[in-house]
Amino acid sequence: MAGEYAVARRALESEMGIDFRRQYGVSRVGNGRIVTEFTDRPEPVLAARHCDIQDIHGNCLAWGEELQM
Repeated sequence: MAGEYAVARRALESEMGIDFRRQYGVSRVGNGRIVTEFTDRPEPVLAARHCDIQDIHGNCLAWGEELQM
């Protein structure tokens, strides 16, 4: 039975051509072996909110809609 595991050596990252900053792995068990496939992460969508109303201390009392950047 397969359980959780981790790559024990950082050298495997470069040996296998995996870039964990831009890829993630999905593992499955097939024919008694663990098979891990790496795919690219989706591009992040940056969003920001703006404050519509502040009190005299600078605390936000009402947040506006998210802005896509």
